[in-house]
Amino acid sequence: MKRTILTTAAVFAALFFVASANAATYYFTDHDSDQDWHNSNNWFTDCLETSAGSIPGTNDRAVICPGAICDLTASDEVESIEVDGTLNIQPGTTLTLNNGSSSDSVVDGTVALEASGTYGKLALKTANHTFTGSGTIAGGNVGCQITLDTNNQVLTNSVTISGALAITKSGSPTGTSFVNSGKVRANTAGTLDIQVESSGSGEWRAEATNAILQFQVSPSSLAGPFYLSYGKLKVLSGIEVSTTGDLATFDYGATIELAGSSASFAFNQPS
Repeated sequence: MKRTILTTAAVFAALFFVASANAATYYFTDHDSDQDWHNSNNWFTDCLETSAGSIPGTNDRAVICPGAICDLTASDEVESIEVDGTLNIQPGTTLTLNNGSSSDSVVDGTVALEASGTYGKLALKTANHTFTGSGTIAGGNVGCQITLDTNNQVLTNSVTISGALAITKSGSPTGTSFVNSGKVRANTAGTLDIQVESSGSGEWRAEATNAILQFQVSPSSLAGPFYLSYGKLKVLSGIEVSTTGDLATFDYGATIELAGSSASFAFNQPS
């Protein structure tokens, strides 16, 4: 009789192989013209609708094709996203990205976190995550969230994050951080709230009446410029915001609020 010994590592490797083998990329075209993420008729193996696909699973990449509008009306989880059209994460729903194979998510269109009493959310699970592209992730209320859930997890951003929302953490992980290499724009009435440590060379903007760009955690190393037009930069008590970049714009009634003791904002003056 041949004796077989299974080790924990072997079992894990086998399970990982199965999960990886089943991973796929599915493309949302809005074939049925109902904008429904949860309608399998809307998913294909490419944007040309060459072959039928299926609703993406937890190991899959979800692509929203150019010109398509997709509504997520119930919470779901995928590996990563590529948005060339519009993805609306509706109030009360969460799209979780587990980044299982360390793929970047690409946003060349729009991801809208919607608000109406409850809030749309993007949850980044377990792994570090990167948003690349020329598009926008926009929030409708500070209750809308982009969340990190793991110790030392890093979100690196090169897209535009705009509107009113919070970049925050779920639970109590330590060492979470946000690297801004793109643009953070408080460009609508409401608060764009930075609740994790931040760094990077990207832009920070408050550029609408009653728009607030708020820091609740001291950044580690900012090198990007600040643009304040109409809006407000708010630094909470005990928080030190310092950038080696310029305060490039400060006009049209813009304000800086140092809210409480030991709050500070340091910047370079443009020559």
